[in-house]
Amino acid sequence: MSYIANLLRIIAIFVGIFCFIFTPMTIAQETQGANSSLVMSPQSTPKIITQNANVEIVGLVEEGHLWFYLDDYATNQPLKGSDLEVRVEAFGKTYPTKQIGIGVYMVQEATFAVPHQYKLFFIIKSHHLDERIQGLLNVRKVQEAQKDALIPEQPWGNTAVYLLIFSVIVLLLLTQFTKPGKIARKLRKPSAGPLSIAFLALMLSVGHVVAHSEHEEGGDVESFSGAIADKPKAFPDGSVYLPKSSQHLIGIQTRIVKPGIVKIGVKLSGHVQANPNYAGRVQAAQAGRVDVVGKTLPHVGEWVEQNQLLIRISSIAARFEQGNQQAQLATLENALQLSRARLARLKKLSGAVPKKTIDEAASEVKSLKGRYDAVSQSLVLRESLYAPISGFITKATVLPGQIVEAREILFEIMNPERLQVEALAYEGFQSLQIEQAEVVVDENNSIPLISLGKGTVLRGHALPLLFDVDMKKPPLSVGQVVNVVITTSKKVRGLQIPSDSLVKNRLGKDIIWLHTGAELFEPIEVKWQTIDDESIVITSAVPEKSRIVTKHASRLLQVR
Repeated sequence: MSYIANLLRIIAIFVGIFCFIFTPMTIAQETQGANSSLVMSPQSTPKIITQNANVEIVGLVEEGHLWFYLDDYATNQPLKGSDLEVRVEAFGKTYPTKQIGIGVYMVQEATFAVPHQYKLFFIIKSHHLDERIQGLLNVRKVQEAQKDALIPEQPWGNTAVYLLIFSVIVLLLLTQFTKPGKIARKLRKPSAGPLSIAFLALMLSVGHVVAHSEHEEGGDVESFSGAIADKPKAFPDGSVYLPKSSQHLIGIQTRIVKPGIVKIGVKLSGHVQANPNYAGRVQAAQAGRVDVVGKTLPHVGEWVEQNQLLIRISSIAARFEQGNQQAQLATLENALQLSRARLARLKKLSGAVPKKTIDEAASEVKSLKGRYDAVSQSLVLRESLYAPISGFITKATVLPGQIVEAREILFEIMNPERLQVEALAYEGFQSLQIEQAEVVVDENNSIPLISLGKGTVLRGHALPLLFDVDMKKPPLSVGQVVNVVITTSKKVRGLQIPSDSLVKNRLGKDIIWLHTGAELFEPIEVKWQTIDDESIVITSAVPEKSRIVTKHASRLLQVR
């Protein structure tokens, strides 16, 4: 009997310890599970969701009145200018609706306060729609909705409490059937510890259960569940619950894309430069002083015609060179005077002097006269500078009376209607065949380019590509850095979507969002390639007929 009693005491001790440890843990897990199920399926607010291939309807009941959102199924855009009627089978009537916002309607004449499963028929008519769609609206009692939403099952918690109570009863019975003379000694022995442990475990476990029950009963069940139902929520798997009201506020748009064959593109960095056939420079051939032609000097932004006189440069020379030129000029002047006097004497003796001698004297006078004129002009030489092409002056660095050096650039002239773009193609893009190219100006505008060819010598590990701008008066400036989008001959199969659809998640991976439910969005990792500046192609697998978020996809990442 003593052996059996000790064995029962040991079993009771382990049962008590087990219940003490696992009862609060089990209750905590059940509470967390209940809250998770509440978030995933908030059912406290009566709601109807129905859709077909053209429209999607999400309705809510507030204060007994039904109001709902009417959207295009494929694009998720609110439908405007539609006439709606709602037929309630339980009432046997068809009710008109009132539009209270863009794509938001309300049924005013019918109330849905009585718990019932209402079968509704929506009749939608517009200039391009004639739809009839049905759905079920389940209005339940508040107590049932609260119970389903918040009260979880507690199989392990109740079992643990029952086992703990059983172990205490066993210890009490063993103590009761022990002889009276031994009770005091047994209570003083260490073996009396199991009874104290069992009582302590019972009190703590029951305390956990009572506290858990008070937590369930003391909270504002209706307001809590309603807040969860109306607020955006991100789930552990990455999906996002976003009510229709928030979708309308953000402007979420979607698109159903069919796979196809598309040509991939490449985005390169480039810069704008002047077309060398329609640009020129004006330089001084020698050092001199700037002389103004007319009243003013040509200025930046002024249009000039080809061969138009711009300025004159009065030549200046060093003192040594100028002295040599003056000495040479004096020598030539003296020789010229002597030659002229000799020619005059010979002409007087024309009958006695051979004609050949007279001709030689005349030729010498002419030669000296030419040399004299050349040297005299070099002392006061004025060089005239003309515009090499027609265009706008883009650079002017002269002032009246300024001394300029030889080869100094005085003016730069360019025709802005003729520009070029040079882009650099790095390794991996150098062998692609260019079919089309364009410069991206902004989100809505681009400028076509004409390929002129590519270089054969690498420049900084990149191959230069040259393009002509195929537009008169393009909104570009020389030196401006631009993005060049090139369409190549390479083809791939995939889904063509706007580039705004692609976002990076918190782990830095490329994802797109799928609109899997009326108020549910799920992310999916994808592989992609560029088509142009506005589009990409998804080359990885995507579920067929998926609604892909194409606008404000990044806002879904902000939901917590």
